[in-house]
Amino acid sequence: LVGAANTEDWEWMYRVNVLGTMKLTRAFLPMLRANGEGTVLNLTSTAGLVAYEGGGGYNAAKFAQHALTGALRLEEAEHNIRV
Repeated sequence: LVGAANTEDWEWMYRVNVLGTMKLTRAFLPMLRANGEGTVLNLTSTAGLVAYEGGGGYNAAKFAQHALTGALRLEEAEHNIRV
C-alpha cells in the first residue's frame, strides 16, 4: 500500500527494474551501434501498463521501465537498433 510504503523496498524495485535496465542497455549500445544493427528486448510486466491495489511500488518501477524502453526505441531508430 502506498500509504504504508517501505522506502527501502521501493528504492530496491527502482534500482533493479529501472536503473538495472538502463545500465545494462548502456553497456551494450556501443557494440550494437558499431555492428550497425541490433535488437534490445526488455521484458517488463503488465504491471507497467495497469495499476493494481497494493502494487504501487512495483507498478511505478514497471511503468518507468516501460517508458524507458519506449524512449530508447525512438532514440535508437536512427542507429538501426530495434527495441
